[in-house]
Amino acid sequence: MVVSLTGEFDLATAGALGSVLSRLLEHARCLVIDVSAVSFLDYAGLRPLLTAAATAARRQVEVTLRGQSPALGRLVTAMDRAGLARPALLARVA
Repeated sequence: MVVSLTGEFDLATAGALGSVLSRLLEHARCLVIDVSAVSFLDYAGLRPLLTAAATAARRQVEVTLRGQSPALGRLVTAMDRAGLARPALLARVA
């Protein structure tokens, strides 16, 4: 199953994103999240992605990110500079 995210993901939209991902994971065997059209992402917007990845791991469902998002790249760069460990979901983000 592939889902494409579009727009901004922050505190205002994190709850909705988390709900959608949770429902998708109820039926998916594999979930690919395309982040190419994400224009803004902060930690609150990242949290539902990380929660979905953790839930998927418990259910033995593979979750991967696809596409390049400058917004996600900036967030991962900030995490790297702060010395924060990257969650597995973010391992391949440049």
